[in-house]
Amino acid sequence: RRSDGTATAVSADPGVSPDSTMWDEQAAPIRFLARRVFYKLTKTSPQAAACATQCVVLSPDVVTNGGYYVSGVLDAPRADTTVVDEWNKAAQLCLDRLPPNLQSTVGAHLMEQV
Repeated sequence: RRSDGTATAVSADPGVSPDSTMWDEQAAPIRFLARRVFYKLTKTSPQAAACATQCVVLSPDVVTNGGYYVSGVLDAPRADTTVVDEWNKAAQLCLDRLPPNLQSTVGAHLMEQV
């Protein structure tokens, strides 16, 4: 939150972490590849969390509002986030997972970004 009362929103890409629970739902060969073969190309859980943590602890004046951060560095936005229809789909997915008391407030802000 900035001193003027506004908030900064960013997207922090954690990268791939072999010890993530997301692999538990994958087929055994994929799990094996992710956890045993490609582990040198992936990040540990603390490394994956570092990007989001850095965006939180940095001064809001240093972090670019709406920025997409990869490994703690501002990167070009993903192509699917620059198309209005794709943004609307992503925004709706986020809204669907929020508690009802936050949906109207957050929803209005998400739609302002389009």
